[in-house]
Amino acid sequence: MTNRIFSLTSIALVTASPLTAVVINWSGTTTNSDTTSSLAWVQGSHMFESLDNGNATATSQVGFSYFDTHDITQLTWTFGDLELTNHLSPGASSAGFEYYSEADNDVTDFKMFQNGALVASGDVLYLRTDVANSSDTSATGTAEVTLTTAGADSTFFDEVMTLSGGTGTLSVEIGNFDPVSYGEFDSSGTLTVVPEPRATALFVGLFALALIQRRQR
Repeated sequence: MTNRIFSLTSIALVTASPLTAVVINWSGTTTNSDTTSSLAWVQGSHMFESLDNGNATATSQVGFSYFDTHDITQLTWTFGDLELTNHLSPGASSAGFEYYSEADNDVTDFKMFQNGALVASGDVLYLRTDVANSSDTSATGTAEVTLTTAGADSTFFDEVMTLSGGTGTLSVEIGNFDPVSYGEFDSSGTLTVVPEPRATALFVGLFALALIQRRQR
């Protein structure tokens, strides 16, 4: 009896594992506003008050069946108009961050295009940049996007919704911010469809728990 309970518990753990994530590698550019704040950043610079716009082009991908018939390098996206809504200035030996999100209701949607045609749009929840200290010029970043609307051809959007369990959530990792000119930075990183646990996980887990409790009576 004990062996049967252990076996069912193992099934619950395996079934509860998330769907395999799909990843898109990209490179792109962000442009900040001409206005800097009085908030200290790195090497004597100051934080920008807003991020005006950004764009990226996909370079490769893993896991998307959509790109079996479409060129991944023709996938692009744009976004913009995020305001500095939270921050922590770095110290000589302490980390700092900039946190940009929508604050002025002047919304610029996150839009994805395949060969110039809109395939999906949504919202940027936030974009955050991090540095290790006030001398660190190799900032990294994270962002989160929610896709909410399909383009005329919904194939790409539909696959994102399936892979994300209906949430449309995309997680962005930014590996670098290389200055091009004042307020303009080149970056590269990954965009991952955030998977949700399988729907059967909860049922199987509860079933195994019920058997364990029955055994303990």
